[in-house]
Amino acid sequence: MRKPRKKYLFFLPIAVILVLIYYFSITVNFDNEKLAKRGVRNLIDKSANMEDVYILQSINLGKEKYTLVEVNNKLFLLQLGDKLFNRRKVTNINSLFGSARAQVFQASVGKYLIYYGRVENPTIKYVIVNTVDKKYRINFSNTRNILEYCKVEDEAQTGNLVATYDYYDKDGKLILNSSF
Repeated sequence: MRKPRKKYLFFLPIAVILVLIYYFSITVNFDNEKLAKRGVRNLIDKSANMEDVYILQSINLGKEKYTLVEVNNKLFLLQLGDKLFNRRKVTNINSLFGSARAQVFQASVGKYLIYYGRVENPTIKYVIVNTVDKKYRINFSNTRNILEYCKVEDEAQTGNLVATYDYYDKDGKLILNSSF
């Protein structure tokens, strides 16, 4: 057996350093708020001020974590993967133009309909998402920025939904209906 050549050993540390740089460029540490803001800013818009980056809400669905962030008055939904070295890998970034959006995501424990965005009317307490064959009810918390979910069947298509949305107050009175 022959010995490995020394020139190959020279490139091994360089390859390790490049892999580490790549890993830390696509991951964010969400344990510390300041580091999380800096990581989100570097991923979405490096020219944004730290004062214009807000981490609004997060939900955990199995191994995945979904985080609603605001950068320069625009909303983004970050889909985060497994945690390694106190950092989570950002697997998907969904931007939001408009007031709200509903999407079906595949999590490790099933499929979920995630509704995210802004609700300008504080009297709205829940939404009924009307798809072609099914209706889903999603209750809102008392915040302006919404990140809520409900479980859907495994047969549901992942991605954006073609649906109408009926918004109701706490008494069940229809306030607004719209479609996206």
